[in-house]
Amino acid sequence: MKIISTMKGDVRIWGAALGLSLLAVGCESSKTSEHAIAVTPASTVLADGRGAVALSAAPANTNAVPRLFLPLEWSVSNPGLGRIESAAGTGAVYVGFGGRGANAITVRDQAKGEGVAVVYHGDATGGE
Repeated sequence: MKIISTMKGDVRIWGAALGLSLLAVGCESSKTSEHAIAVTPASTVLADGRGAVALSAAPANTNAVPRLFLPLEWSVSNPGLGRIESAAGTGAVYVGFGGRGANAITVRDQAKGEGVAVVYHGDATGGE
């Protein structure tokens, strides 16, 4: 009988240790999302590749204190397809020049928070 009660105690100790290690792993992943930025719209299509899109940024983590560290820095992955025409506060205007493809728009705040949106030129896959 003594062996069985000792085994139950060992199981409880190992179970508690496993639970604490999983809790520690979970805490680290939430740290990154505190600084994520949500861009609206997250994706859009310019049918002929030309036009303007109004973009806005907001904190993605609604469980944290919502805060962006201004000024925001907007950039595009393919300047041949379009550019950020203007930006102020939490908004920006993207202008497409035409052509086919996908242009990733990245926004960063001063605390290194980051968000991404995609403008598709042509269709939803960026092709013809």
